[in-house]
Amino acid sequence: MAQTIAAVRRCPAKNRPPITSPERERTASEIGELIMRHLQGLDTVAYIRFASVYRDFKDVREFKEELEGLLDTHRGTKSKK
Repeated sequence: MAQTIAAVRRCPAKNRPPITSPERERTASEIGELIMRHLQGLDTVAYIRFASVYRDFKDVREFKEELEGLLDTHRGTKSKK
């Protein structure tokens, strides 16, 4: 997790997820989802590693479903290029 946070911090400010908000405090859940979305486009391996901890998969089936969703998204992005 510390490596993931360090990777996000190294991103240029314009590419970072908007974790802070001047309007209100964000919940831990909102921050987790923001990081998930950001990592999905930044580094798929980091995304899966973070998701496996953040989403607390209960079994292999849940993990497989997350991977399949990521692969479907990734394939869709490749075909649009």
